[in-house]
Amino acid sequence: MNTGRVLPWLSTLCLTLLMQTGVSATIVLIEYEDRNGVGGFPDHGGPHWQGFVDTVADTLTIQSWTDLPGTPAFWTPLWTPDLSAFPLVWPAVNAEGAPYDVPDDFLGVITSAFAFISPISARNMLWNEGQWGVTAGFELPPEADYFPGWGGVREPVNVGGVVSFVYDTSADETSMPLLPISSLGLAESTGATVTARVAPNVESIPEASSFLLGGLVAAASGISALWRRRGEHAAQNCRTPA
Repeated sequence: MNTGRVLPWLSTLCLTLLMQTGVSATIVLIEYEDRNGVGGFPDHGGPHWQGFVDTVADTLTIQSWTDLPGTPAFWTPLWTPDLSAFPLVWPAVNAEGAPYDVPDDFLGVITSAFAFISPISARNMLWNEGQWGVTAGFELPPEADYFPGWGGVREPVNVGGVVSFVYDTSADETSMPLLPISSLGLAESTGATVTARVAPNVESIPEASSFLLGGLVAAASGISALWRRRGEHAAQNCRTPA
C-alpha cells in the first residue's frame, strides 16, 4: 500500500464526517443593562456590563462594567470591578456548584438549572472603589463573604450555628443577587435588560462533535504510523545482502 495516501485519505474522511455533524456558534455577545425603572421614578441605576459567553468553555467573560446613574436623590452607585488588567471569567455551575454544560444554542436565557458565578469571592476581587468587607478599624469575618454571579450567587448560610457556602441559582438572566454598594453594604440588581447575539463569523465544533473529531484524528495518526512502520519493515526485507 502507498502509505503516503493514508493520512490524506483519513483527513478527508474526518472533514466529511465533521461537515455531516454540522457546526454551531460558540461565542454569544452579552450586554447587561440594569436601568432599574428607566422612564419611571425613582431610578436607582444599576450595572451595565458587556462580555460574552463561550458555550464550549462554559464560561462568561465580562470585559467592561460601569454603573448606570439613576435619580440623584435615590441613586447610590454600586461598586464596579477593576478590569484594567484582566476581565472577569465566571464558570457556569449548577445548584450543587458542579460545572454546567451551557447549551450550544444559548442565547442569553438563564434558568434555575444554572448560573455564572465568580470563583473568586467579593472580598478577594479587585474593585475600583476599594476592598469589600474591610473598612477603617473593622473587617467582616470570612464567613460573611460571598461570590457574586449572573443569575445566581454563592452565599453563606448558617444552619445550626455552622456556616457553609451554598450555590443559589434561582435567579434568572435579569438579576445579579448580591453586589457591593459600600465597604460593608450589599445590593441586588434586578429587572435588567439583557441583549444577546451570536458573534459574527465565530463558529466552532459542538462539544459532542469535538470528541468525534479528536478520535478520528487520533485514529488517522495511529493508522498512518502503523502503515509507515510496515513499509519500513518491508523495505528492510527486500534489501539485497552485500
